[in-house]
Amino acid sequence: MKETAKKQAVVVPFINHKGGTGKTTTVSNLSSMLAAKGKKVLLIDLDAQANLTSYLLGYVMSWRGRI
Repeated sequence: MKETAKKQAVVVPFINHKGGTGKTTTVSNLSSMLAAKGKKVLLIDLDAQANLTSYLLGYVMSWRGRI
């Protein structure tokens, strides 16, 4: 019987207490690149300002008008 290898999730945290360091931009671009390569990506926005969430929701809403 052939055993299938279990895939491990890779966790890549982007943490910096200082604002304006490019965390949101880095995370959105890196996750977009990984998704384009067929990887499954889960983004969790723990920032109180929720900039990543706002960015992604704005992106989704802009595409809704085109469908």
